[in-house]
Amino acid sequence: MAFDNIRRGIWLKSTGSLTNGVMRRLVGKGASRKFIVLEGTYSGIEIGDFDLDGDGQSGDNFAIGIHLDGTGDDVWVHDGKTGNYRIGVNDPDYTDYWNCDGLAAEGTVTNLRIDNVESWGNTDAGFDIKAPDAVLTNCISRENKRNYRMWHSGVQLVECEGYRPVHPGGTGGAAQIWAGTNGANGGQRIIGGVFDNEDKTYPIVENSATNPVRFEGTEIRVPNASVVLATGGMTTGQGSCTRRSGRS
Repeated sequence: MAFDNIRRGIWLKSTGSLTNGVMRRLVGKGASRKFIVLEGTYSGIEIGDFDLDGDGQSGDNFAIGIHLDGTGDDVWVHDGKTGNYRIGVNDPDYTDYWNCDGLAAEGTVTNLRIDNVESWGNTDAGFDIKAPDAVLTNCISRENKRNYRMWHSGVQLVECEGYRPVHPGGTGGAAQIWAGTNGANGGQRIIGGVFDNEDKTYPIVENSATNPVRFEGTEIRVPNASVVLATGGMTTGQGSCTRRSGRS
């Protein structure tokens, strides 16, 4: 299925329901709102094999590539790319916090798995995950304001990668990982993977929770000793390392 310059592509409205739905082989260029949005009640959902480019369209109260909203269970998103969703001067948030995510999952979605997905070039998060027990595996997030936003203590990143967070504008800082407080005071787990900061200005972790973000066997690359690794708490367990390249 191909989408070309749309407002919404696949839309499950708030009054709708869907069970055992499969959405695969999707290509899109240009979306002012969302390529895929599920707002109703759904379970047993697969979204895979996709390449979705928002084309930087703006002015429609902000775009998201894939938005898992409503009440969902047992959702698998895999093997795709989504990116280039950007706030513009005609959006209501232009003078405040800049939204627009590659993939967002709300707190009413359970048993969420995201495998082998790349999210890039968004004015907010690559992955904005409020789903309480989501597991992201082998994902890549690059050149977003916050590459991974992990709102709940149960969220895990497994062998994921983050590259060069950027601050395109608006309020709020940039970071590889933003950790929130929607459950059990934080303590999100990062297992393996690589986080590479080319820009020394932005921290690896911005943590708003009580407990530290936990890195286990993760490689963290920063330019030099002046980089702030975390605002708030983080811990590095066995097998984790920080490499300082000496770049300025």
